[in-house]
Amino acid sequence: MDILQWAVTIVVGILGTLVGREWQKHARTVEKDKITFAKTLELLPSNGSIYFLRTHSFGSAFEPIDDLMDFRMFREYCAQPEFFYLDKELESLRIELLENFEKLENRIFAETSSAGLNQGFYRLRLPEDYPEIDYEKFYSVENELNTQASLICKNYDQLIKTAHRKL
Repeated sequence: MDILQWAVTIVVGILGTLVGREWQKHARTVEKDKITFAKTLELLPSNGSIYFLRTHSFGSAFEPIDDLMDFRMFREYCAQPEFFYLDKELESLRIELLENFEKLENRIFAETSSAGLNQGFYRLRLPEDYPEIDYEKFYSVENELNTQASLICKNYDQLIKTAHRKL
């Protein structure tokens, strides 16, 4: 009986130590991810560039420098090696958000111009500005940009909700 009690005590002690170590590791992960999440919210508040993407139609003029500044700052931080989530799901959502923004930005700069507008404002290239562009293409590009903006907002919402749930 003494040997059995001794064995059970050893096994319970080892399991307790392992669980404790895993819990400490999890706690460190959560703390680090909370810091990254706080910085994400600071860089991408829901009332900044995200609000612009939710409410703007890319058939209208806009200021890409100002209207999308939050995302540019977010991209700069994402380039820093310490700016990432340890949680795989959150990191995957961060990367997806960044990639979708870069797709939108590349498309914006390929399909817009400042023709006939005040400095700093851009709009889709209109057929009267560029005769080789037709209205069908204009509306197609407008729809693509608006769809990409909606996707970014969905990515953002998913990242925020998932982080709130996990952290």
